[in-house]
Amino acid sequence: MSLSSKRDFKMQSFCVDKKLERTALRVLIVLAFAGAATGLVYAAATNLIAGSLADPRKEISRDALTEAARYLPGSSGIQSRLADTYLLEAEPDLNSAQKHAENAVRLSPFNYAFRQQLALVQEMQGDRAAAEESLRAAVRLSSSNLESHWRLANLLVRSGKLSESYDEFRPAIGSNKNRFNSAIDLAWRASGGSVAAVEAVTPETTESKLALAKFLLNQSRFDDAIRIVGASGNAAQLPRGELGSVISALIAAGLHEPARSLWLASLGAGSDRPIIWNGGFESSIERNFSQFDWTLTSSEFARVTIDQHRGHTGAMSLRIDFTGRDTTRLAGELRQPVLVRPGAAYILECWVKTQSLIAAEGPQITVTDGRSSTVVAATEKIEEGSNDWRRVSMRFIAPQQMSGQSASYALLNVGLRREPRYSYDEPMRGTIWLDDFAIREADGR
Repeated sequence: MSLSSKRDFKMQSFCVDKKLERTALRVLIVLAFAGAATGLVYAAATNLIAGSLADPRKEISRDALTEAARYLPGSSGIQSRLADTYLLEAEPDLNSAQKHAENAVRLSPFNYAFRQQLALVQEMQGDRAAAEESLRAAVRLSSSNLESHWRLANLLVRSGKLSESYDEFRPAIGSNKNRFNSAIDLAWRASGGSVAAVEAVTPETTESKLALAKFLLNQSRFDDAIRIVGASGNAAQLPRGELGSVISALIAAGLHEPARSLWLASLGAGSDRPIIWNGGFESSIERNFSQFDWTLTSSEFARVTIDQHRGHTGAMSLRIDFTGRDTTRLAGELRQPVLVRPGAAYILECWVKTQSLIAAEGPQITVTDGRSSTVVAATEKIEEGSNDWRRVSMRFIAPQQMSGQSASYALLNVGLRREPRYSYDEPMRGTIWLDDFAIREADGR
């Protein structure tokens, strides 16, 4: 082949950037025909060319790679890329792919990525035992490479070696949430719904344990989910985001009692836990962790805020400023869920202060059924005018639970309510403050 033909071949075949292409061409000419490059010059030149051809970001034809392999028979990268070209065909040529993948491993025996590639071809050829050995070799070469562990774990599952896969799944997952979700779903299905299997796959991190608990809640394995959360460490030290997700899942499943216990434990509450939490509004309400705290919502009828400078006891209270809209209706501006014993008698009390309150009928503090929203009891209506702090209270009996529901507690909501008596009434104006909410069990019915 003439020198001109060599130049034409190089210019057409090696699809690299122009500067690198010109460099590779000149070096190949020198190496192939001048025979003058030796030692470090030779090594640098061949590495330059092999590196550009083995770069997966560059599109290079199989013919060009094949020709390059003739000039650079010691390039494992070129052999690996040749294997890829055979694998990516519409109908893969597995024999040719395996030959080049084996060449890549032979030329670079300490490269774990080439072992991964060979394992892929071997499994496609139906030889899972050989693929397993290649992946185990890849893990040995780089135990910190998560991809090797991940591929080996999945291969073991496909080979029916589920229990062996656990030790590979755990390091493969790391902090990757998508991999964690895929791994526990795979282990769950492959094991026929074994809690032990998904526990074995789960890394020993708090975040992973909480994610597993949420997964089990979605599978209606409530007792196991609660057990796992309890074993995850001190609830007060658990990450709020993941813990809040678990608590919300427990609530959605109707498990309010363990949900509230976990929520209170996360706040460091002791054994003396009040029925109403934060009744004096002295503790800040965490925006995304308020499942059993107060929910405050302003509306077109009222602005609801925490007053940091006025309280019945302590420094703070709840302040409600009415906007002056007619036919004021209050329902969801203030709410806290509470758990009480079904059929037991209770007394709710709080303290109220008003300023320039104008209302056809004042609002009421109410207790409503947490499931049906039916009003169980209500205080007297808050009086108009400007009045200093005064105590308001009511006595109520917690409703019995419906058939089929847990009899250990009744879910109620404490809130503020006003339902207009007529289709129109005069605008409501002024301000009220609420403070020192408390519920205690009454003596007898």
